[in-house]
Amino acid sequence: MVIWFSNEETVGIVKLNGNDVSGALTTLEREWSRSASGYPLNYTFLDESLGRMYLAEEKSMTLAGSFSILAIFISCMGLIGLVSYVAEQRKKEIGIRKVLGASMAGIVTLFSWRFIRLVVVAAAVTVPLSVLAVDEWLANFAYAAPLQWWVYGIPVVIVLLTTVAVASGFTMKAAKANPVDCLRNE
Repeated sequence: MVIWFSNEETVGIVKLNGNDVSGALTTLEREWSRSASGYPLNYTFLDESLGRMYLAEEKSMTLAGSFSILAIFISCMGLIGLVSYVAEQRKKEIGIRKVLGASMAGIVTLFSWRFIRLVVVAAAVTVPLSVLAVDEWLANFAYAAPLQWWVYGIPVVIVLLTTVAVASGFTMKAAKANPVDCLRNE
């Protein structure tokens, strides 16, 4: 046990052994009143004190997670809207390419590559910014684990795969259409 008496603060640290916490607290209160009756005994448990210290971080994490889910949903809806709009606008071009002998894989690759480039540019801008922001945030902690490359790499790969899946799906839908229907007005 370590006890420090002063006019400003009284600190005591007691390590309890066993499962009888209430009995140990009763003994501690009895010994405290016998030896330091002029000072009130206010006790807290260390795990509760540490939990209160990180409560703000837990709230920030919950809030950031909620907004991240909302941002992901909005960006996926935007991606679907953009890809469907571009596929609809370029339906005639896709029909002409099919008539001229382009393969389905070639058409899908051509139109998916446009969106993949946008994702790569976005990742090249956001990953360094997020590395700086997370490093700055972790600098506020006494002990921080270093972040690994995959913390940033896996989300980029997931976004790329999602983009390829959405772009391929809408492009394949447009490419499967009969070229005669697409070119009928021309």
